Amino acid sequence: MLHRVQVDLTGGPAIRSTVLRYDILARLRRCARRSRVDVLAFGLAAGRARLVTRGTHCRVRSFAHAVKTGTRRALPPGQRRPTAHTSFHPLPGGDLPGGIAWAHAAVLCEVPSVLRSPWSSHRDLLGFRRAHFYDAKRTRRLVDPAQVHRHVSAQAAPVLEPAEPDPGLHPDEALHISAAVHGVLPGHWSSRRTAAHMLWQAGYGTAIISDWLGISRRRSQQLLQLPAADVQRAWASVAHPDLRHVP
Repeated sequence: MLHRVQVDLTGGPAIRSTVLRYDILARLRRCARRSRVDVLAFGLAAGRARLVTRGTHCRVRSFAHAVKTGTRRALPPGQRRPTAHTSFHPLPGGDLPGGIAWAHAAVLCEVPSVLRSPWSSHRDLLGFRRAHFYDAKRTRRLVDPAQVHRHVSAQAAPVLEPAEPDPGLHPDEALHISAAVHGVLPGHWSSRRTAAHMLWQAGYGTAIISDWLGISRRRSQQLLQLPAADVQRAWASVAHPDLRHVP
């Protein structure tokens, strides 16, 4: 059974911390696995999470409660306020694209474009992010990403295609974008290979790459010998003005 779920996480205040927001997304993944629920879409903004889930009503309730309780425990004491009840609404299968768009549109209270925010699964659905906390392939088997995009934007959905490296890219921006396409904080080990290849393709040598990544020169050379699996996503993000907005 499909559900639209809205979870009040803070009782009002928006969660500004990038660390806490990524922590919530990781918690969604963990709690979904434990409750045997599929999270087909998410949108996080203004202290609330909008979710589209697949699972029995009992399991979805258990999942939402675990997310809410875990998040409140992780918040600083000053942000723990009384929260509203979690809302659950059955979602007909034929309205799944609209339900996913509803979840993604949560971020529009913070940004003018859904693509400008990394706090929904819209970038994942379109192929511009491959994060550990969300399985976009499962959702793409159920809906057409372009159809979902038409619900939230008058502009055509951007297509993931090869983009030319930007020789003027600053190393700091390369670190942030390479981290964003993996759904991690800048400097995280899982994004280092992508960052190394971006910097190399932008014209930087191994000495500068090593300094910015905080690794040895030998290690940077080893990273450059590995396949550049997610560099296409990173350069495509650089080429799109909305996708350049990263944590």
